[in-house]
Amino acid sequence: MVSTFDEVRAPADYDELHRYYFGYMVQFVKHQGIEPQSAEDVASEIMFRLIATDILSQFDAGMTFERGGEVKTARFKSFLNSKLIAYVKHHRERQTVRRTREPVICDTPVGEDDTWIQVFGPSMSDDYAYLEEQELVASIRSYLVTVKPRSSKDICDLPKLFDAVVAQVRLTGRVSTPELQELFGISATATHAWLKRLRAHVKIALGG
Repeated sequence: MVSTFDEVRAPADYDELHRYYFGYMVQFVKHQGIEPQSAEDVASEIMFRLIATDILSQFDAGMTFERGGEVKTARFKSFLNSKLIAYVKHHRERQTVRRTREPVICDTPVGEDDTWIQVFGPSMSDDYAYLEEQELVASIRSYLVTVKPRSSKDICDLPKLFDAVVAQVRLTGRVSTPELQELFGISATATHAWLKRLRAHVKIALGG
């Protein structure tokens, strides 16, 4: 789908980012060595991090560089690729670690005759990526609950907004502003303002 899209400019919003680039991201992580059965989960987690760190605001459309004696304009797709390579490297390393330690965990004795995998598998999966995501979400949320309202009229509930965003990303891999607007009963303008404020505080929570 990306081939029919303007690869130079940044998407207008995160709905558009997901619509045009999520399928591309799934294929990208596969080509970077992520197991096919994990590709969509990894792409979804990366999409969540891109949204949390507000990648769209990081891209400078006026950036240029020289190649072969010619001045070229930076493309958003190339900028995105650089981010994906860094994130995929982390996931690939986790994948390698998981491969080396899974047999040890699965063969751990439980009781006198059974092993871990016989007692708990396959219903209880050894999903380290999910556990790490849970820890990340919990850490961000624990910070958000400490953020005080701007005033007595401030109705933006950052923890609830964050929960709603996380639920959307886990379910569909994207953030739907219309759904958030309906959920919180606020205008489109207010929804975008809330999300901008949320992204700012998520950056702080992540040490940015």
